[in-house]
Amino acid sequence: MNLYDKFTARLDTARFPDFEIHVFQGGQAYGDFGPSGWFAKNGAATPSDPPAKLQQMLKDASVAFMKTAGTLKDGDSTDGDKWKRPAQKC
Repeated sequence: MNLYDKFTARLDTARFPDFEIHVFQGGQAYGDFGPSGWFAKNGAATPSDPPAKLQQMLKDASVAFMKTAGTLKDGDSTDGDKWKRPAQKC
């Protein structure tokens, strides 16, 4: 999926209901995002200062996926970091 500027992403649902959003910048791996936000994978560090716009786009995509998957229920707060859930299988 195209995000903005030079950022693209790929949604991986192989471990449903968990998910991973693999984020790329200019075709190069930038980081991995999941139900608990940014996480380190395969020895790569989490991004130190991701742009606020990117962060919001990934949060919005995550919340939408989690609602569809039933991880977030109607009435669950998504304010701030309240949307985050432990990733069991990531």
